[in-house]
Amino acid sequence: ELKVEKMLFLGSSCIYPRSAPQPMKEEYLLTGPLEPTNKGHYPGNPVLPGVLQIEAMAQAAGILMLRKISAEGKTALFMSCDKVKFRRAVRPGDQLVINVKMTKSRGNKIGVAEGECLVNGQVTSSAELMFAVVDSSEVD
Repeated sequence: ELKVEKMLFLGSSCIYPRSAPQPMKEEYLLTGPLEPTNKGHYPGNPVLPGVLQIEAMAQAAGILMLRKISAEGKTALFMSCDKVKFRRAVRPGDQLVINVKMTKSRGNKIGVAEGECLVNGQVTSSAELMFAVVDSSEVD
């Protein structure tokens, strides 16, 4: 069984599972300071870059796929994102909730998930994410 207590993300910030794992859906909570990532994005008006929100959704979706299959010796690699939308800025001090839901899979090799990031119940970004599951030995 794949056990995730936290994923290291954004320097000293971490992503923690927020709810008990479900077969096709998972939720994570990003906690910790976002300031180091935001210093230059944008000076005097810091926001969490959208690409990092996508990465957070992709990591959560990969973990969800690995939980669905026999994950021993496997790695989920991010392949693509579609239907990406950014709706609101994420600011230092915000708590980012990451929801992912599996929508398709081709055996144990390819997965597609819908993801969204929220702050205070409002969607900040959303995307459809695709990833491949490979043997860890193939990743150098």
